[in-house]
Amino acid sequence: MFFSPRSTVTHLKNYSDLINKAEELVCMIFPFNIDEIFKEVFRKDKTYLRYILFEKSAQAKSVKSNDFDLKITAGAVLDEPVEQWVKEITSTKTTGAGIRYVHNKFFIIDALSSKPVVVSGSANFSKGSILDNDETRLL
Repeated sequence: MFFSPRSTVTHLKNYSDLINKAEELVCMIFPFNIDEIFKEVFRKDKTYLRYILFEKSAQAKSVKSNDFDLKITAGAVLDEPVEQWVKEITSTKTTGAGIRYVHNKFFIIDALSSKPVVVSGSANFSKGSILDNDETRLL
């Protein structure tokens, strides 16, 4: 477990190393933005599935990779009659930070293997979250 603020962002490098060493599956959520260290690790071609979920499609489009096994998507409202209901409900229950659909901060590595890894907490996977904010993270 770690608490921030910290004086360095070595945790981001440690997380990217964990992701790079995965063998079966990576699932990760970025509610705000994605740091360059993660873009770099997700650019690499891997032979297993990796899923990345963003709050907004513009964030999802910022990750470039030719890896067929990398699946990138963003939160959205359905384009159906239920959409109006979702807009009404979420407009009163947002976080105040403009987040409507994706605010979780965790990643899972090799979940069904004999060595699964789960990282979760209040900290975003970003320099600002580690250097400036009061946050927690549990591995």
